[in-house]
Amino acid sequence: MLDKSLVAVDVTQEQTILNALPLAPIISSAAKGWNKIYVAYHRQPAWETPELSFAQHNVVIYTGQPVQGKRYSEGHSLEGTYTSGKIGIYPATILQRIFWSDEAEFVQLCISPQTLLYFVNEELNTHSIELAPQFAIDDSLVYGIGLALKTELEVKNTSNNLYLESAITLLSIHLLKHYTNTNTVWRQNTGGLSPSKLQSVLDYIHTYFDRDLGLVELAALVQLSPNYFVQLFKQSTGVTPYQYVLNYRIKTAKHLLAQSKLSISQIAQNVGFFDQSRLTKLFRQHVGVTPKQYRNQI
Repeated sequence: MLDKSLVAVDVTQEQTILNALPLAPIISSAAKGWNKIYVAYHRQPAWETPELSFAQHNVVIYTGQPVQGKRYSEGHSLEGTYTSGKIGIYPATILQRIFWSDEAEFVQLCISPQTLLYFVNEELNTHSIELAPQFAIDDSLVYGIGLALKTELEVKNTSNNLYLESAITLLSIHLLKHYTNTNTVWRQNTGGLSPSKLQSVLDYIHTYFDRDLGLVELAALVQLSPNYFVQLFKQSTGVTPYQYVLNYRIKTAKHLLAQSKLSISQIAQNVGFFDQSRLTKLFRQHVGVTPKQYRNQI
């Protein structure tokens, strides 16, 4: 018989979060259509959850004032102080109970075990793997990914699949390399993509760069997992797929600013940035001036 006091949390049904937490997230990816990862930003009062089981792996990136916390699971406990920058990993399907002493602010990243493995499945010697629980630890890479995805979450009405899926790939490979309960053998990536496969990918990018391209979409062209594709593409070109597409869009925007009378907003749409603010931000980062300043200098 199932324990009626056990709470199941499945973020694909966001309302189940309220079975474990007193408040809904301030903002979440539920309305964004992100189906490979769930991202939420929380501000929760002091709390102790009921015993619960997550359907997805949960990675928590703490961003608030220091709080004392404890995690209870299978007769064992982990405790520590969460300060801004600390992370926690709460694996899927494990029964656990979590406590924190004061108001807590954190970014929540949730990824299913199946998705985690999908992004790296050609590099591993297994189709099943368990993450090891972590509590109030330092991990600058995971912290950076969490903040980057929170920023992306806060951008209104803009799609950026390639950026999002690249972040998921980086997160997946890092979690599986550093926080598993089993020893894994990783496939060595050498040689890059074959010339014909590379050319097919580049031709596709040059044709459809104005769309919201995804990493999964590009990897499927050459029938590779996203992470293995990233590795081979970078070996062949010197940059990641995200960087290549970004550079190509900036290059095309520069051409249109110089050779056309299109508005900056129209150019943003035509090169796949979808809104002027994103074009302006990224153009300034890469060129050193805004699109308007660039056009005025010509």
